[in-house]
Amino acid sequence: CPFRDRTREPTHPRCRTHGPRPNGEANPRAETDGGERALAHVLDGRPMRIDERLASGAPCFSFEFFPPRTDEGERNLGRALAELARLDPAFVSVTYGAGGTDHQKLKTLDIVSHARAEYGLEAMAHFTCVGATVEELRATLDRMRDAGIENVLALRGDPPAGETEGTGTPGGLSYSRGLIEL
Repeated sequence: CPFRDRTREPTHPRCRTHGPRPNGEANPRAETDGGERALAHVLDGRPMRIDERLASGAPCFSFEFFPPRTDEGERNLGRALAELARLDPAFVSVTYGAGGTDHQKLKTLDIVSHARAEYGLEAMAHFTCVGATVEELRATLDRMRDAGIENVLALRGDPPAGETEGTGTPGGLSYSRGLIEL
């Protein structure tokens, strides 16, 4: 936690204990303070959002991942998440389906949910407006909400392969500002 020294009680008055993982299992990453409590990124009894962690002004670091395209890539990602979780990053982020297929885009949400549930990492989903209608974007935002994903990085996104400038998708959005307003 950016508010504490790992050898002492939390130094920020609102840092609290970290309970089990969302799936109910004990969190192996949690460090105990010598008693039954474990210290982590919790504010007023709930996990801190990324904006709250960054607002502290304390130094922090994060990792960014992209959805793997192969089974071997998925295994590598699982190993990387397990190893890097031990370093206690402030958060991890997952790019939005590099490659642009709907399957790749949905993998972003799966990876964010998995990082939170299995490794206790606060995770942020990248989200772009490229190649989707407003209706499709709203449906994806609904999936994020239903999955409990609160940290989202809204981006315009890179133009589709072969294009030098993004022209927007018919029925879609051209800029991230519109995505934020959804």
